[in-house]
Amino acid sequence: MSETPPSTVPSDRRVRLPYRSLRDMVPFLEEGSLTTIAGPTGEGKTTFALDLVRHTAAAGQRTLYLHSSQSEDGIRVRLLAAEAEVSNTQIRTNDLDPQGQQRLDEARQTVETWPLDLRHRSVWTLEGIENDSRRNDYDLIVIDDTDQISLPGVPLSERFSHISAGLREIVAGESSVLVTVTQLDPPNESTGGFSDEEKLRRLGHRYPLAQDSSLVVATGLNASPFRPERGLTLSMHVAKNRHGATGRAEAKAEMHFCRCVDFTDEENSSDPWQQSVLG
Repeated sequence: MSETPPSTVPSDRRVRLPYRSLRDMVPFLEEGSLTTIAGPTGEGKTTFALDLVRHTAAAGQRTLYLHSSQSEDGIRVRLLAAEAEVSNTQIRTNDLDPQGQQRLDEARQTVETWPLDLRHRSVWTLEGIENDSRRNDYDLIVIDDTDQISLPGVPLSERFSHISAGLREIVAGESSVLVTVTQLDPPNESTGGFSDEEKLRRLGHRYPLAQDSSLVVATGLNASPFRPERGLTLSMHVAKNRHGATGRAEAKAEMHFCRCVDFTDEENSSDPWQQSVLG
């Protein structure tokens, strides 16, 4: 009697990526896996990470977001802006029309029901990350960003291999999915611009983390001169299993909402934020 092949249908605990173009390449993130999101400053890493957090928590999966670059209040405002389709500046200045205020109130009620924990520290340690990750049976753990992990007494030359080994150990044999956000050095006068392929190669001194990741996503924000109707896009160059095939995906960047979304037939429809601004 032949064995029944394993089901290819993801279980409820498997974490799906937020954009349709990415899901076409990577239907879900495996339990116990490590994923790296990399890119220069301002190139959509945290926006992508927060979209993943929203997508996962809204599906009822237990989610932990560990961050250092912004306050907990700042992260919460970005989540609310994305969910309510209002500008985060409008939330901070309380400059919302009645419709926007209603959407914000509904978003607050929705977000409060999510199994989502936000934790902020200016500096993280591997021990602190492990302790926080063990407080609950999380489906998804996001660390934003790995540059703020402190390793006292570890030589700089060994820093990234220690971080990689420590993070692998945290999820080894666990059901959680671990996603890290890491800084990719930007282009400069001596190196010129980077192609998408070069972005992946130039993880450079963070190579141990990329090498140990089952998925690496290099992000970039750009405006296409060939399709100006698309506006700003989040470009994602994906390397699966490091040595596997690579692919490219795109999402529509709605940065005033602090989010990116799938391209759809309705992408040119009226924007509620623009409507409120223009009166």
